[in-house]
Amino acid sequence: MKTLFTCCDGKYFNNHGIKLLNSVLVNSNTHMHMHVVNPDYHDQNKIDDINLSWDQLTLTSHISNRTDRAYYASARFMIAPDFLLKEYEALFLIDTDCLLLKEFPFPENCDYGLFLRDPLPGTVGIEWEGTHCAAGAVYVAQSGYRFIRAVASQLIQLKDLPWFIDQVILYRTHLMYEDSLKFKQLDSSLIDWEFKGDSVIWTGKGPRKFNNPTYVNKAIGYENYPITSTT
Repeated sequence: MKTLFTCCDGKYFNNHGIKLLNSVLVNSNTHMHMHVVNPDYHDQNKIDDINLSWDQLTLTSHISNRTDRAYYASARFMIAPDFLLKEYEALFLIDTDCLLLKEFPFPENCDYGLFLRDPLPGTVGIEWEGTHCAAGAVYVAQSGYRFIRAVASQLIQLKDLPWFIDQVILYRTHLMYEDSLKFKQLDSSLIDWEFKGDSVIWTGKGPRKFNNPTYVNKAIGYENYPITSTT
């Protein structure tokens, strides 16, 4: 099975994850796996309830002593190899503050895929290197396990996780494997922060999830818990 894959903390699970799960159920038959770090008692009850109610959705969780923002942003890449090896034939890793608007077309004929781009103008250092790669869209098949295992190993070994480090590691690892694994360039046809009508996924990048009326108005329709049915 191929799955959309995301990871977040308990707060993000409630504020954004429920909307994402609702959008997956309402708009597609795509499978979604969501992993929640440091859920509280009420969060875990929701996780258990969703697992019992929906075959299309799979939720897991773990408790960590790490609570910094950069850890939560990088955690999906740290845990992805285990899920790829044991559970799924391919993962498409996305941010939790997204909405799925239609059936997701998983990339084909590649080992891994990244959304590479020119670095943001005026950036320097880690930000310049990191913005070569948008971490909100990462595809890896089982045949690309070496790629995501290398990403995870580098992140896990770091005691400090500065902001942008996940993007830096993704880009550096791509440079290591682009000649030995089959790579595919991902683009805005799959994931879009300009909220076009024909997009597959809208991602609430940065403040857009709070102040862009197109995104906010769409997200309101998916915010209720218990999560909704397609019927």
